[in-house]
Order: sequence, then structure tokens, then C-alpha cells
Amino acid sequence: MKFKPEMLQLYFIVGTQDTNNDSEKLLRLVKEALDSGATAIQYREKGSNGHFL
Repeated sequence: MKFKPEMLQLYFIVGTQDTNNDSEKLLRLVKEALDSGATAIQYREKGSNGHFL
């Protein structure tokens, strides 16, 4: 896939600090972001103890 600047119109960043390691909450947040028009989503891990899998 070739990068297109319009792919980053609304960039949503989420991580364990937002979800408290709750995978269901992560999925809800991502769905809400997509439903709100997010064109890119980045998951950020802020520590060594936050694992979903």
C-alpha cells in the first residue's frame, strides 16, 4: 500500500494507560474512534507490564 497523506486526517492514539489492560475496553475505544472518523489508529505500550495477550 502506498502512503497517502489523507490517510492521516484523524489519528487516534490509544494504549494501556487508557484501557487498564482491558481488551474489551480497547475494542470499544477503537470502534468508537472508527465510527467517529478516525483514519489511523496507533496502539502505544507505555510499560513492560501492560500486555493484552
